[in-house]
Amino acid sequence: MPIKRQVSENLESFHCRLPKPIKDRLMIESRSRGISAAMVVTELVEFNLIGKKKPPVNFNEHDADQVDLEGWLARNG
Repeated sequence: MPIKRQVSENLESFHCRLPKPIKDRLMIESRSRGISAAMVVTELVEFNLIGKKKPPVNFNEHDADQVDLEGWLARNG
């Protein structure tokens, strides 16, 4: 599946270094959504710095720290 890229109109270059675990998560999110890593970062910046829109939620990926809701409800419900 081709990755959807940002349109080059009105864009500025920005380079930064990320810790490997964060870069890995960024690339996983990018691939799972079929968009560029730059688009994922742009959405996160818009949400966190500008408060423009909600960040996308990916229910297909599970972090190791994420609570298994069905298991928790079975144990505590």
